[in-house]
Amino acid sequence: MGVVVVVLVLGACAGSSDGTASDGSTPATAPAAETPGRTATTAPASCIEQLPVERLVRLVPFVLVPPGGDVAGLVDRVGGIGLAGRPTEASVAAMRTAIDAAALPPLFASDEEGGTVQRLAGVLGPLPSAARIASMPLPQAKSTYDAYAAAMAELGLDLDFAPALDVGGEALGSRSYSDDPDVVAERAGLFIDAMTDAGVLPVLKHFPGLGDGASNTDFGAAETAPLPDLERRDLLPYRRLLGRSPVALMMSHAVVPGLTDGMPSSLSPAAYRYVADTFGFAGLTVTDTLGAGAIATRWSVPDAAVLAVAAGTDMVLFTDAGELDGVLDAVTAAVTDGRISTARLHAAASAVLTVQGVDPCALVGRLDTGSP
Repeated sequence: MGVVVVVLVLGACAGSSDGTASDGSTPATAPAAETPGRTATTAPASCIEQLPVERLVRLVPFVLVPPGGDVAGLVDRVGGIGLAGRPTEASVAAMRTAIDAAALPPLFASDEEGGTVQRLAGVLGPLPSAARIASMPLPQAKSTYDAYAAAMAELGLDLDFAPALDVGGEALGSRSYSDDPDVVAERAGLFIDAMTDAGVLPVLKHFPGLGDGASNTDFGAAETAPLPDLERRDLLPYRRLLGRSPVALMMSHAVVPGLTDGMPSSLSPAAYRYVADTFGFAGLTVTDTLGAGAIATRWSVPDAAVLAVAAGTDMVLFTDAGELDGVLDAVTAAVTDGRISTARLHAAASAVLTVQGVDPCALVGRLDTGSP
């Protein structure tokens, strides 16, 4: 089951191959006004405005679920479900069946970079790492990605949290194609084309780049090079690739000197404005996992979710389904008290519905605060 994409969309985990992290807690505050450049939508605003706030909030969470997890109990309460752990073909099929049974099926994703980050190795066989792909002759690299993308589509995946556009860096190792931005753009372009042709939406990561990050954000705070340095190197693959086909974007948790004022990019209004203003991007954004060390030392998952949505993200990714009630309650309360504007929520919901291929006007009268 492929994604129906009708707008340019931009989103993936900086994480380890199992994508897990702990959670911290600190009260969140967030700006009430929507982020400039992040309210563009192809969905009729009047229809979005008629849908209940509580139900629109349910489009925001993107939860990673291990094999045997309670997918059926989640499908009407989240906008996306991602694979965690090491699923089998049977467990993937069971998850797809549960998703399809929902009145408004959430997006179904995996984390298939290749190499050390590959959920489906036991189902689809090994996918070479980005560094290995970069060493292959171009036709071999293309055929490798084409075959894997087609196999993912056959399993019913809608999104892939890949490719990583990070330029070099010790923190990511073989997950980076190269320390040469031209090589990164060329090989990641093969990945994007393969996924797009197969009907799987690629999620570019980790914006704006972790190549010069001091550490992997899964394990603690990381700071990139200053923004002017990123613009000379790390952002070059994004300049080449954002306009060539539909993609989604995942915001990293790295702090960017000269841009985010000490905040992680995923929680920074300035970072989302930069994406919109510099690249003309107005599509889907997803945070990196909110339980990651770079977030958990300062914020709980619900508090981080509020900050991220207010800043400009459309979906928040996390690994613990036990956090879902807290996330839904926190985001709903933030809309109610004005920390998240209704316009910002409508923009986020519209972006998710667009990727799902759902006309919000067809939902008016169907969705309430219970199951749709």
